Amino acid sequence: MAAAQAVRFFGGGLVLGDGEQGRSSIGRAFASKAKGCEFDSRRPCNYIRSIAVSTIIEEFLRVGVYKRSQGRIVRQVTFAALALTLLIGLWKLVWMLRGFGASCPTWLCYGLPGVLAVVGLWAVYRSVNLPAFADFLIAVEAEMNKVSWPSRGELVRWSVVVILMIFSIGLLLAAFDVFWIWFFKLIGVYSA
Repeated sequence: MAAAQAVRFFGGGLVLGDGEQGRSSIGRAFASKAKGCEFDSRRPCNYIRSIAVSTIIEEFLRVGVYKRSQGRIVRQVTFAALALTLLIGLWKLVWMLRGFGASCPTWLCYGLPGVLAVVGLWAVYRSVNLPAFADFLIAVEAEMNKVSWPSRGELVRWSVVVILMIFSIGLLLAAFDVFWIWFFKLIGVYSA
């Protein structure tokens, strides 16, 4: 397929300049996986990647909240989990830097983790508001609202059943272990 061929889309189908026609089951270009960058693009791959990187940078510098009223609980929980992970890592960094003793100046031991905490918390806040990730979290919350949660009584009964099964299987495995140790000692293969 020559680069100079004209490509037009009609009703999900693909009509090439020389009259050749192709159609995908999902409406994408028929040569989407064959060559080029991602879908049969006329632009070089590095151009597409530079657009993606600049879009991500713009998104991280934005202040607003994407779809503010949707998926709030899941976004808040995700932010808290990511922020806690970040802060635990920075706390470990402080302890590691303080381990160097006198060779670590105060600005380095506490200033560097402080700056990393501010930048990291902003990055975590913005990451839960990236459109693709935020839409995923909104969909997660919508699915969680559809779940039929058990009542307290059902939860207690099912938990008791699971705990009893865990202990009974543990006892059964311990009995097998004792039996095989006894058997291998009896035939002289195992001696302890």
